Amino acid sequence: MPRVRNPILPGFHADPSVLRVGKDYYIATSTFEWYPGVQIYHSTDLADWTLVSRPLNRAAQLDMRGNPDSCGVWAPCLTHDGSEFWLVYSDVKRKDGSFKDSLNYIVHAPTITGPWSDPVFANASGFDPSLFHDPDDGRKWFVNMLWDHRRRAGGPQNRTAFAGIVLQEFDPKAGRLVGPRKNIYGGTALALTEGPHLYKRNGVFYLLTAEGGTGYDHAVTLARSTSGSVWGPYEDHPDKYILTSKDHPLTALQRAGHGDIVDVEQPDGSLKPYVVHLCSRPVTQKRRNVLGRETAIQPAHWGDDGWLYLDNGILPSLYVDLPGARDDDPATSAYWQPTTYTWKDADLAAVDYSAINGAVASKLHPDLQWLRLPDPSRLFSIAGGQLVLHGRESIGSWFEQALVARRQTHFSYDAEAVLDDYQPEDERQFAGLTVYYSRYNFFYLTVTAATPEDAGVFPKGDQKPGRELQLLTSEVSFPNGALETPLAPGVPLPATGKVRLAAQVRGGQRLQFLYATEADPELKPVGPVYDASIVSDECGGHPVHGSFTGAFVGMAATDLNGTALDARFDQFVYRPQHDPLDREDGSQKREREVLTDQDGRAVGVVGAHGIQVGLGNVVGRRHKADTQRLAALAERLRLRLLALAQLVPQLRLDQAGHHGVDAHLLVRAARRALGQLDGQALGQVDDAGIERAAQHGAGARAQGRGAGRERQGAAGADDVVLDENLADDDAAPELDAEQVLGVVQVGVGQGAADDLVDGREHDVVHGRQGLQGGREGGLVADVGDDAGRGHGGRAADLNGRLAEPLDGVVDARLRRRHNGDVRADGNKRLGGAEADAVAKGQLCALCAWCARRAELTPTSRQ
Repeated sequence: MPRVRNPILPGFHADPSVLRVGKDYYIATSTFEWYPGVQIYHSTDLADWTLVSRPLNRAAQLDMRGNPDSCGVWAPCLTHDGSEFWLVYSDVKRKDGSFKDSLNYIVHAPTITGPWSDPVFANASGFDPSLFHDPDDGRKWFVNMLWDHRRRAGGPQNRTAFAGIVLQEFDPKAGRLVGPRKNIYGGTALALTEGPHLYKRNGVFYLLTAEGGTGYDHAVTLARSTSGSVWGPYEDHPDKYILTSKDHPLTALQRAGHGDIVDVEQPDGSLKPYVVHLCSRPVTQKRRNVLGRETAIQPAHWGDDGWLYLDNGILPSLYVDLPGARDDDPATSAYWQPTTYTWKDADLAAVDYSAINGAVASKLHPDLQWLRLPDPSRLFSIAGGQLVLHGRESIGSWFEQALVARRQTHFSYDAEAVLDDYQPEDERQFAGLTVYYSRYNFFYLTVTAATPEDAGVFPKGDQKPGRELQLLTSEVSFPNGALETPLAPGVPLPATGKVRLAAQVRGGQRLQFLYATEADPELKPVGPVYDASIVSDECGGHPVHGSFTGAFVGMAATDLNGTALDARFDQFVYRPQHDPLDREDGSQKREREVLTDQDGRAVGVVGAHGIQVGLGNVVGRRHKADTQRLAALAERLRLRLLALAQLVPQLRLDQAGHHGVDAHLLVRAARRALGQLDGQALGQVDDAGIERAAQHGAGARAQGRGAGRERQGAAGADDVVLDENLADDDAAPELDAEQVLGVVQVGVGQGAADDLVDGREHDVVHGRQGLQGGREGGLVADVGDDAGRGHGGRAADLNGRLAEPLDGVVDARLRRRHNGDVRADGNKRLGGAEADAVAKGQLCALCAWCARRAELTPTSRQ
């Protein structure tokens, strides 16, 4: 099968529900306050997906006026009973404090594009409803999480407001829930149990749930009832979780959870289970998720014990085998092509998006959405070849704001909007381009009227004031929503004519606004460079786990006078971009820096995965001397990191400590403490080659060799051969600083292997073949695959050649051996005496190399 890279639905696509009907697959995702409600995608191969329906597109089905940010449509469940499609969803009206006003509804349709029925009210006892059709007797069962306002959210398991999963029968003829309601499952110790889905296989009922909260502790758990009754009792999966990334902060796909199961037809006609789930790809050291929660997919199988297991272990895999292939080539892939949104009559003559946007907005491109209001005619219209926004309430209003935008689906992009001769009467009318998350978190570049002090000369008589450019920002302004206007005075604009407004976002981290006029058509920067990462779940205006959508970019018009002044837009453009800050495999790609010793020699690299330190063998003319320097510096670095971990307990990550702080904090602390960095950027590295090596443990030798040679080739030394026993200095090629990095590397922090292992049970260890292949190629592929015997936490015995990296500093599972045999000691933590000894350099922190093998005794081991 072709290998496809996750996520399969990039950008804000949370809480996926998956369904197969014959040869067709469908995924439904949450839309929260964005209108119309629920996105339904279609695919025939699980790789390429097309938006085909937004079923909640009229007032009878969904009216979200007054809904706070990140309320609205939560966790839809899409099912088929053999004759009709069924969709259940929550319309959440409040989510702060002890209460959750969550109204649960059911709609149905003969086809996926409708017509969808008016809703039937089910209950309001909790959120995340799901509908199960028993294949044996045809009965329909409604499940949802139960919210108990008397309990205090975030406390111990028996005191959380997440009170379990409740079950009740649904009678489609009566259009209501009937019979008794029972709490059938309380969840595991991870708690915060939600997102239930029921299945039946071989007479056994399975209950899939999400736990841990939809942040960095998120997980998918599974329970089953073998009694033959849907009422239970339900027992927990023996592995506790079937999917999570919560204990592995550098895994590419973070926040993995809230899943659903689908049977996928194989070439031989058999059915194989897959799990779709939400995930996030954080950027910056603060682990912010500007793309929101995205949809990914994982292959699974049923074990002999009747339990479901993911093929690659509990970690979400970045690359998966799917029936279909997806074009990821930036030159040809639809995902990487720019989109120009225009509204000319000729372009729209044959367009009908009514199944997606409803009848009133049937000409609006499916990429675009608006906020809360079921009647879009109050917010915008399409006329005269333009999108006309009718100025309404302030940006961030929970009732009527004229804002039309699309999801940010790339870490880097350019967006442009052309505003046609907008003529505001005063400073209370403005329109322009916005990068938007919520009322507490947005950037808004506007054209508005110049005030007297800004314009210099106030127009006389009935003449309108001049125009100017203003930038309105609300950067994490919760709870007061304070607004900043950094352009003081505003930038003068011609009194008439079009204005071109642009935003450049790079790496999900940098935002620069630009503008141009008809008289001066070249784009010019305006305002400071902003931190684009604040337009994210983590900064959405609520405490952690309180914001659930993702970044949008689009057009807006505001009229605080209440006269609905129109703003006419000729076009809107979204152009995906590639940038060195991007990391399409999920984690941010900080610019790599060379770690040097006091003589300026390259001895390691600080990059997106923490610190990697070269040691043990070195190529080049100064082989023995460099080896000694490398070993001594690496030892000091590890000792300092261990001391930091002991002195600052909150840096340790474990189940009780939530997700703690970013691993990069350790890196920054080490950098400050050692002062050994020169800021030099490292040359091009074949990350894809490293990843392939890590994913294919059995073939890692060849893969690592190839990746290493590509790396060396980029530096101009294709035929370099590494040999730690090299005695004849003259026989070794002379290499520059970057090539010295072609040595055995050990990850300090939770090194690259944890990010690349591709779902193996990831005590980061080095497979024999991956290690050898890396040595031959100038690179170590840190493999935690079966070849490395890393599955289940068993470290490989490498005969004293190398030890596992210092992942323990990051996840508080410090495994140590002092005999060079590189075996894990389980979950042992350093005690006080040991910690003191390590800090003083009296013990090796980890046997990351063997003195016998490297033919030296590190100076810090005295």
